[in-house]
Amino acid sequence: MKITAVLLAFAFLFAPPLSAGGMADRIVATVNDEPVLASDVADAVRVEALMQGRAVGDIPLADYQAAMDRLIDRMLIRQQMISGYTPPVQQVERRMVQVRGAFPEAKSDAAWQGILATYGVNEQQLRNSVEEQLQLMQFVDVRLRHMARVSREEVEAYYQQKLLPELSHKGAPSEPLDNVRSEIYELLLQQKIDAQLNSWLAGLREQADVRIPHPVIAGGGASSGTSFSAVVGR
Repeated sequence: MKITAVLLAFAFLFAPPLSAGGMADRIVATVNDEPVLASDVADAVRVEALMQGRAVGDIPLADYQAAMDRLIDRMLIRQQMISGYTPPVQQVERRMVQVRGAFPEAKSDAAWQGILATYGVNEQQLRNSVEEQLQLMQFVDVRLRHMARVSREEVEAYYQQKLLPELSHKGAPSEPLDNVRSEIYELLLQQKIDAQLNSWLAGLREQADVRIPHPVIAGGGASSGTSFSAVVGR
């Protein structure tokens, strides 16, 4: 399944809490009476940084607020799930390899364990996060994909108005439409899924009892917009 470049880190709500680097482990939000702990937010930030290959030091406070907003979104979606989905082992392993592959220095198992320790993450927690990420990706895709439609005209308009000018600007040769039709279709489909997701999450937020007694930073609240891959952690 192709996902756009952003819906990050679906899988951290039930992972074992890590040291929160000085943050008191208190309830920072509740979602329909389900708590979000400060350690949940701290864990999510570190695992997200690891999965993106970003340095873990000096994480801005804004990252913690954004992580809490995503945790709230994920909890709202999880509460809509009636039955679970177990991702194939091969899919989990493939994603684990991708995460490790972002660190060229992780050639040995010892080096990889050292990197995990730098992030304050253990391998089982990462695996649990990957499994839950894939589970929630599948749920959102099944829930929303059938509502998104992309017409032939939209594909052709994107090709003429976006792709060809971009290739020309870069001095790259143009590609025949038939060679890129499926890629353009999937890109536009994902954009429509993202729009459906934003609308769905806005509705869930309106209906839910979301309380933030101790926001991670001032100004907490619903994110102004998100995408499938940001919520699911790609």
